[in-house]
Amino acid sequence: MPAGPTQYRFPAPWLTRWLLGVPARSRRDVGLDGGTLLAANGARCRVEGSGYVPVDQPFVLVTNHFEREGMRVWWPAMFLSSILRELRGPDAPTIRWMVSVEFHGYHLGPVPIPDALMRWVLRLIADRYAAIPVPRDTSEASGRSAALRLARRALADGHPVGITPEAAEAADRPEVLAEPDENAALAVALLSRGKIPILPAAVFEEGDTLVARFGAPVTLDRRPPRAAGRDGTAGGAAEGATAPATTSAGATAPAVRDQLMHSIAALLPNDLRGPYATPANDRG
Repeated sequence: MPAGPTQYRFPAPWLTRWLLGVPARSRRDVGLDGGTLLAANGARCRVEGSGYVPVDQPFVLVTNHFEREGMRVWWPAMFLSSILRELRGPDAPTIRWMVSVEFHGYHLGPVPIPDALMRWVLRLIADRYAAIPVPRDTSEASGRSAALRLARRALADGHPVGITPEAAEAADRPEVLAEPDENAALAVALLSRGKIPILPAAVFEEGDTLVARFGAPVTLDRRPPRAAGRDGTAGGAAEGATAPATTSAGATAPAVRDQLMHSIAALLPNDLRGPYATPANDRG
């Protein structure tokens, strides 16, 4: 009888050491911990497109919110973090993830965890890994503005910044790409400003193998478009150019979102692309 999907767990000895460091509020390297934990779980991993990863400059990493039963979204994030650490070197500035500190209705097995306790745990984890907390409620403008300021500061200090634009929108099928709130895509454009590369990445499973696939960097710009086409993309970019292609997103928020999500969807198997899937009659 074939084995089921890998059930990712935190080994007790590692978790004990992690908890012992809480009183001192010592910082941890998410890439180092990610590699250690994936190895401890016997994960079979494959990386594609590693040549696209900038090794000597900051960038914004955008990826899908991939999870399933037995593998919550933090495992793909740790997988990507471990890849960046290996490619960029252990002394390079570590990735700083923008994370929600709200998790409603979480269960540990059959036991419901109070939202207030989950909020405290998530803030603790964010602090130890130097993550950037983002309010889940889009109406909390001041909190989201503060998160953007922290992300810009991190980029200025040489850190990559990681974002999952769709967050947990696809609650029924969390492994499938979902249409995100437009504000998330606009935040990526504000961080890029037509200068900082945006590195699209996709994480998914092929059988018992966890796959990370990177794509060519792009940039987004919140300034008004110059000679923009009807689809909102900026004119004048040469196909196949070595520099990241720039899309001006000044026209509409949906144009920003679609540009961003299509760059992620192109890296996924078609059945995981959700609303960004290629129709069967259009596939090559």
